[in-house]
Amino acid sequence: MSCAAENCAYNSKGNCSASNISVNGGNATSGHETFCKTFTMNNSSPSFQNNVSFSSDPNTQIACSAQNCLYYDNQVCNAPNVSIMSSLSTSPIQTECQTFIPRH
Repeated sequence: MSCAAENCAYNSKGNCSASNISVNGGNATSGHETFCKTFTMNNSSPSFQNNVSFSSDPNTQIACSAQNCLYYDNQVCNAPNVSIMSSLSTSPIQTECQTFIPRH
């Protein structure tokens, strides 16, 4: 999994080191209503510009509560990769899942 979120504590030289990822969104109808609950601020970070991209890895679980997303499957995300946008984020609620596609 690659990670460009320089101020996320899970960013390890451009890779996400989180073993589990959690995307929250409950009744979200768009990516703007979702957020990466796993995001943790790294207080020593020099940058507040975030763009996180997670690629599916067999060992990485992506939990998801965004029931209205096409990739939602019984509280798990089944997207081949997940992209979290978090411009200027300092907390999870300021992030959003760019992979979210509404169910029709």
